[in-house]
Amino acid sequence: MPKGWKWVKLEEVTEVVEKVKRKEKNDNDKFIYLDIGGIDNSISKIVSHKNYFWKDAPSRAQQIVKVGDTLFSTVRTYLKNIAFVEKEIYENQVCSSGFSVIRAKEGVSIPKYIYYYSIFEEFIRPLNEMQRGSSYPAIRSEDVFNQSIHIPISIQEQHQIVQEIESRLSVTDNLEFVIRNSIEKAEALRQSILKKAFEGKLLSKAEIEHCKKAADYEPASELLKKIQDEKLAKEDALRQAQGKKKPIVKQKSKK
Repeated sequence: MPKGWKWVKLEEVTEVVEKVKRKEKNDNDKFIYLDIGGIDNSISKIVSHKNYFWKDAPSRAQQIVKVGDTLFSTVRTYLKNIAFVEKEIYENQVCSSGFSVIRAKEGVSIPKYIYYYSIFEEFIRPLNEMQRGSSYPAIRSEDVFNQSIHIPISIQEQHQIVQEIESRLSVTDNLEFVIRNSIEKAEALRQSILKKAFEGKLLSKAEIEHCKKAADYEPASELLKKIQDEKLAKEDALRQAQGKKKPIVKQKSKK
């Protein structure tokens, strides 16, 4: 371990998150609700949310969210539904109890360091092995906060590490975008080729005429008819051969 670093449980460097006090809420007040379906796990970002009145609130609307929090899904952890809360519109809004809300402890850890550690495979793998249930595999929030993480004591060093992570990840993000864009273009081209092929537009008129004039050109209907005729002819020949065949009479041996 580098000098000035330590192994700690996640709970030691994070805050306890406030729970919703449902009885204190006005039924006609509106709020933003974040659930697992609103996260794009391919980019680890919140891409959508829902709006509710408290009178219609889902039973899982239980946790207060702040900018800088990490939302870590405790359901099917191998899917990595994890996101960093960046937008100001989500400040003091509500998220599902299907998340562990991880909030950095001021003066001890910084939000982005905690977030990047939470998407680190070495952090997620042990949690995958702890999942309970077959149809709805999940872990408890305590399992997340009991995980050990490797962290520098210096806040400044944490900031520097985050800056280095982000400068390098920006390169991989750009590369991923180029690759994804190329794959999409390749698929579009593939579908265009198939569309033209099945609409009879893939060959030019000259190429079609050449095919028709070719010695071995034969429409599929004619080829099928020829195969059927040959099959019938073979069956007729077999029946005639069987009809002419005389039974073999065994001669008695002379004593």
